[in-house]
Amino acid sequence: MTSTESSSLTSSMVSFLCDLIRIRSVCGINAERLVAERICVECQSLKLKCDLVSAPDQEHRPNVIVTAGMSHCSVDKQIYQSTYLL
Repeated sequence: MTSTESSSLTSSMVSFLCDLIRIRSVCGINAERLVAERICVECQSLKLKCDLVSAPDQEHRPNVIVTAGMSHCSVDKQIYQSTYLL
């Protein structure tokens, strides 16, 4: 990775984190949902599959499930998707 690419990625990450900080997530109606939705927008811009999943009666507090790429398991020779809960 070149220093220009690294600088660009750093700038993008800082911008994304600043957006997250600006969202009023401590109080308000669906405040946590707004953070989760912003994370999904970022994932979509990076062409990552993401889903919002909420527990029953907790729709205002969703989790973000992100699937990124494939992994090869040397034990059973299978290929698995890498999934992350945010």
